[in-house]
Amino acid sequence: MPDIAVGLFDTIEAAMASGLTTFSTAQTTHFSVSRRILRPIDKAELPLVCISLTSLTHEGSSSKWYEQETAEYNLDCFARGVEGTSPSDEDAKKKLYFLAQQVKYALFALSAADFGQVKGTIAVKEWPDFSLLKPSEQEAEEQIVGGRWTIRVQYGFTPEDLASQALTRLVLTEFLKQYAPQGGIDKTFP
Repeated sequence: MPDIAVGLFDTIEAAMASGLTTFSTAQTTHFSVSRRILRPIDKAELPLVCISLTSLTHEGSSSKWYEQETAEYNLDCFARGVEGTSPSDEDAKKKLYFLAQQVKYALFALSAADFGQVKGTIAVKEWPDFSLLKPSEQEAEEQIVGGRWTIRVQYGFTPEDLASQALTRLVLTEFLKQYAPQGGIDKTFP
């Protein structure tokens, strides 16, 4: 499959995945990092952090020259208790909280470095919010607990025409001529 240029939001997500993987490797307690959304959790990958873009909004002027884009990411963290420990759900929760702290420190470092972008590219980096996820029946049975970091990043966006032709002639249809000067418009530009 050929490379597809999708935008700065994807570049930031890739930088988060790479940065978290690097951070995990430097820790004594490692964790896995994934950019998947739909695949089920594999117990062999736990503890696990799944990164995904959840929304992309545009703000600012309605002109074509410049806008602000805000990308919101979820970093879902999953941990599992050790079977045979008493009680293993409390063990899982402690592991989740430890993983959440690891991710928080990594996010702080990535945010301070503008997610690998040129300094100043990222206009606003909100401090992430953390919340617990309600486990599914299968996750509860397997003593898997989850939490979610949500972080919003705002950056400038300058729209560019991807493959359009230059506008050299403007012709108004019969419908639009009623709003045009008498006789309509058929203007050719140099």
